[in-house]
Amino acid sequence: MEAATVNPNKFVMQGVRSILEEFNLTDSNNLIVRQLNIIERAVEDDPDLAISISRNLIETCLKTILTDRKKCKKDFGMKDLLENTYSELLLVPESHMEDGSLHEKMQSFIDNMIQGVSDLRHICGMSHGRDAYSQASNSCHAKLVASTADTVVCFLFSIHKEYPFKRCDLIYEENKDFNDYIDNSNEVSILAEPYAASKVLFEFDKDAYIQARLDYESALKSGLLNDQTNQEEL
Repeated sequence: MEAATVNPNKFVMQGVRSILEEFNLTDSNNLIVRQLNIIERAVEDDPDLAISISRNLIETCLKTILTDRKKCKKDFGMKDLLENTYSELLLVPESHMEDGSLHEKMQSFIDNMIQGVSDLRHICGMSHGRDAYSQASNSCHAKLVASTADTVVCFLFSIHKEYPFKRCDLIYEENKDFNDYIDNSNEVSILAEPYAASKVLFEFDKDAYIQARLDYESALKSGLLNDQTNQEEL
């Protein structure tokens, strides 16, 4: 049997696909996967549909992020979704956190991209009924909207997964199992006085503490570690 040929001109949402693969979200029943497949097919065959679903994809991304963080409410509109997502995510590198204006500029930049997608959906998409004689959109417009949605979703989801919780919200006492894991496999002594290794790490290198906690959770989920026998190092 001949190998299936791949159309090199087929539109592919590379950013979203990379996120789905990286975080093992490739189940065909996953709504993002279904939206992705519809958009990629419709860009050429039904541009209006691709434009509409691209806007839906962004909204699904925002709701997923807030649901993961237990901050989503059923009555949230798009404005609420954006405001709460922005408050949860680190939109700028931590080295630039002191520059408050940069965070606002990033918000404005993302807002403008999403607004462009929404505007084209209102004009060209299927979100509002049009008369039966309306002409279909051009695939070029569908590709522009889908590419914008791809960029927005990839960026926000990447930040969400890299920092599952806000750095400032991290509370040492709420991570007892992880702290015990660190303390059981590491010893810290200063001037012959013992100190909890987890507390030292938390206070003096919070970024390393966060990364170690992520590695610990990943090991638990993959079965490499369990809550009862977590004496081995990651």
